[in-house]
Amino acid sequence: FFFFFFVLASHVMCVCVFLMAAFACLACCLDVLNTEATSITDCVRFLICCLRIRILLTLLLHVSVATQAYELFLCRISQFGDVMKPFVHIRRTPCEGTNKTHKPSPKTSAAEGPNVTFVVSVRHADNFAYLIIDDKSHTAAVVDPADADAVKTALIAHKAKLTAILTTHRHADHSGGNHALLKAFPSTPVYGGLGVPGLTEAVGQGDVITVGRLQFQVMSCPGHTVESVVFVLSAPSRVPSVFCGDVLFVGGSGKFFEGAPAVMFDSLAKLAVLNPATLVWPGHEYALGNLRFAATIEPQNERVHAQLRRAYDAAKHNTAFVPSTVAEELVSNLFLKASAEPSSDAAIAELGRLRKLKDAF
Repeated sequence: FFFFFFVLASHVMCVCVFLMAAFACLACCLDVLNTEATSITDCVRFLICCLRIRILLTLLLHVSVATQAYELFLCRISQFGDVMKPFVHIRRTPCEGTNKTHKPSPKTSAAEGPNVTFVVSVRHADNFAYLIIDDKSHTAAVVDPADADAVKTALIAHKAKLTAILTTHRHADHSGGNHALLKAFPSTPVYGGLGVPGLTEAVGQGDVITVGRLQFQVMSCPGHTVESVVFVLSAPSRVPSVFCGDVLFVGGSGKFFEGAPAVMFDSLAKLAVLNPATLVWPGHEYALGNLRFAATIEPQNERVHAQLRRAYDAAKHNTAFVPSTVAEELVSNLFLKASAEPSSDAAIAELGRLRKLKDAF
């Protein structure tokens, strides 16, 4: 009710201002038309009237533009609830291969046990950033912080201290929050490939990043971009996790913007040989579209259809469809399946064919 009253009152106010300006402009026009320049004083009066007309016409233009902008603003407010719903979606998942979802809490629940390393997925539209938090030291690393404010909100909710920024590639929807986080946490190192905004430590194949008890092994995976890397997390007594950026999605892979199919084939092949239990944390929520495509290519693949049903259910309830596992992706992700084959011209050509089909899907 209050929102409706606010919108109505705002529109009435804009209309009133517009009408007042229009009437004032009309009065000036009539004044000018009735003016007979018979002396210097009359000439000055005539010029003043012309100036008033110019000012009022400018005011009319500004009111018109402001009204349109204001209506757009009100439209955005009316969508506020829908916008904010995916804006900061926080999911807390222990790194132990379970699918338990926990509400944001700064404390460790009894079900998780003490000193649990866990992942917080911070969702902004269809993008994912990930906080990896060590409950023992309360230190955290963030992967692909596109939205700095959303990451800060998650850090506060979990009383964690940011000690590292890991960026899979330079695109703004993965690195857009780097500079803002550096401003808020000036001494925080930024790891990634060359060209990443705010980069302080360039990393590549085989490098290891240590954050508290956590270790991230870097794998160079070009194809989407030339500098793309993924981070494989190892933590004490926990199933490993891989943070893929745009190299691997649930049910799909990123576009080959800066690499031929052979380049992406080699990158995906590295992920295909990871521990099958490894949790897969992609950079985007593209599962539904990817699996719908996969179902058209392999209509008899029951694992694809099972994943597709789960993706539809997740979308229905506005929940994130992460994480997956390497084992699951090897049977339901056509791109990873193709890259798990021995390297050959035929296998590479098949990967390229799938990419073209998916781009046109």
